[in-house]
Amino acid sequence: SLNIENIGPNILSPEELGYWNNLTSELKIKEFFKFWLSKEALLKASGKGWLKDETKPTFTKTRSQNQRHMGDTSE
Repeated sequence: SLNIENIGPNILSPEELGYWNNLTSELKIKEFFKFWLSKEALLKASGKGWLKDETKPTFTKTRSQNQRHMGDTSE
């Protein structure tokens, strides 16, 4: 079985983890896979993949709007 509590910090950005850590267990599962699938799709579409690029996309979900936005991960 997949333990999302262990792999979440490897997949999610600090901003995403902040949101995700405040969810109920049931919502954590759903939101984890939404984040993961969104990142997977974006990275595949860009031709970068998980291992080719150190810069990973960050998605944020606002509680008030229930929309996902792509964040800028550059510093």
